Amino acid sequence: MMISMKRLLVVFIVVLSGSLAARAELSGGRAFANDRSFTLEGSVGTLRFDKGTIEETKRAYDNSGNNEDYKAYLSKYTLEELGFDGSYPTFGLFVEKQWKFLSLQLDAEYSHPTASATADMHPTASGVPDRQKGYYIGVNKVTYQGKDYEYMFIPNGQDFDADIQSGIVELKALITPCHLTGGDTLAITPWVYLGLMGVWGSYEIDAGPARGLVQYEVPPETYVVGGKGSGDAGGAIPEIGFGGEVRVSLGPMRGGNAQLVFLGEVGFFKFKGSTDTLGFDSRREKDLDLDYMNMELRLMLELPLWEHCDFVIGASLEKVTATADLDSANRSVEDQEELSEKYDKHIELETTQLRVMAGFRF
Repeated sequence: MMISMKRLLVVFIVVLSGSLAARAELSGGRAFANDRSFTLEGSVGTLRFDKGTIEETKRAYDNSGNNEDYKAYLSKYTLEELGFDGSYPTFGLFVEKQWKFLSLQLDAEYSHPTASATADMHPTASGVPDRQKGYYIGVNKVTYQGKDYEYMFIPNGQDFDADIQSGIVELKALITPCHLTGGDTLAITPWVYLGLMGVWGSYEIDAGPARGLVQYEVPPETYVVGGKGSGDAGGAIPEIGFGGEVRVSLGPMRGGNAQLVFLGEVGFFKFKGSTDTLGFDSRREKDLDLDYMNMELRLMLELPLWEHCDFVIGASLEKVTATADLDSANRSVEDQEELSEKYDKHIELETTQLRVMAGFRF
């Protein structure tokens, strides 16, 4: 999907540029339509997790000499195993203010995926009795008999519910140095942008009442059998990207010309450093190696209602891919067990989102 979207965007720009070559005119700043510069839109859509995996790669620190028996207990879980194998609704708000050489955008979105699943025969270490096979999951907190733990065990055959809430607020500054026109009907505006994306998420895994403790792994860790595990995280991710829009005039209406607008953007971010640098709130600071890319295509129709207002309606397709390696930060021997994760992790995430939006342009 990501490759096909990229090819579509490149081919469209190349073909369109060729058709403009004979009658193009280059001007400074952004191309405005009907002298409207402020946009307010609401959106609804669907979010699908194309891929989501968390894989434990190695023990974050060694507290057992050269003993590598722990490797038999390394696990890999997917969002599909937790029941997230469908499409889930999203709700959003988009605001944009345009000037000649600069535009500011705010794009906020909320989603609340929920799922139900049954623990199956997830691979566990050899020699573990059948009654102790199932999902061994690390969480921020799960409570048993008034005491908080960080690991929960969902036995094979156990039904459970999973719940994720997430919010994203993205701020962008678009630099629009010029635009290209082809007669009175066509205008192309390219841009580069700098962005900051604030991300917040929480999760809850409900496997019924907590009903005991089990020991698992080498060295042994204590897991709560069943229970309700939960956690949250948040931070900010900077972004740099490029894109542009193509405006096609469809002819006059009351209050101005109707416009068909095609937009495309590619954003990316690479980071290697501490999670604290990005503002992620966690008592366990980690070393993060992150690779993120976001691609979006949008088609909008702007219909003048009266002299100073357009009705805007359209749809967008967005693809996000991210990979991350989370390694325990270097710590003193005294702080390792208290402040370090048990295992280092490799995370992969791919999502596809379809949105329908409507609003007004003033």
